Amino acid sequence: MDTNPTFGLRDSDNEFDYRCDPFKEIHQGKHILFIGDSFAAGDGLDKEDTWCYKLYSRISKEEPVSGYFNAGISGSSVTESIDQFFKYCHNYGNPDVVFFVTTEFHREQRHVYDEFMYPYIFNMYLYLEQYCKSNNIKLYSFSWVKSIDAKIGNPVRHVRTYQGKKILRPLWTEQGKEGEPKQRVPEGYPLTTAMQKVYSLNNFSSYHDYSSKDMISSVFEYDKITNTPEKSLWAADDCHPGTSFHNFYADLMYNAFKKDQ
Repeated sequence: MDTNPTFGLRDSDNEFDYRCDPFKEIHQGKHILFIGDSFAAGDGLDKEDTWCYKLYSRISKEEPVSGYFNAGISGSSVTESIDQFFKYCHNYGNPDVVFFVTTEFHREQRHVYDEFMYPYIFNMYLYLEQYCKSNNIKLYSFSWVKSIDAKIGNPVRHVRTYQGKKILRPLWTEQGKEGEPKQRVPEGYPLTTAMQKVYSLNNFSSYHDYSSKDMISSVFEYDKITNTPEKSLWAADDCHPGTSFHNFYADLMYNAFKKDQ
């Protein structure tokens, strides 16, 4: 397993510095694994406030589980997270259930040229899903990157600071709005809209999409009245989403999981 360079709060006894229980090879009870980037690692939040731990806690109250195992690493790309999954399986055995939060596609530019990025992610995810199906592993995934405007298709970063104000805004735009700094469109979105749909993760049965409207209304219903550690919009590191987002994700994955029971 890779050493986990998470920038979140340190609250783990894991020998590799992952924010979870020590990894082990022999499992009694349901073996659950979480993978992804900083949204899985839970940067800026106590472990108990993350969507992963909240989801694990809800399942553990309903049936025996083997422990809390989280291989999330800050900054991971989609395929790097998949690579972590297979490393984990090789060392500690296949889990019964894996929850996967996917991330920004442009991170794959570390590995592949632009024109191959979407097919590369699609095929690696296909490999992951087929492996899980062949080995009776339940796979549930979603993305924290979400489009507010379906016509524009701009992915949304939950936290963006501008002139001291935290706002929701696209990751990249061709040009900034009047009075805001302009931003460069990354080279990592070269495909046509039609081709992006062909290689969309929405084509997979294990991938669970959600309404951006529902997400935003849920999060801001929490925070327009109160801003407490239990219902916060921003994490303690002032960079990552707070507990209100994690509550939404925990509900999303729990409902998907229970639907299969």
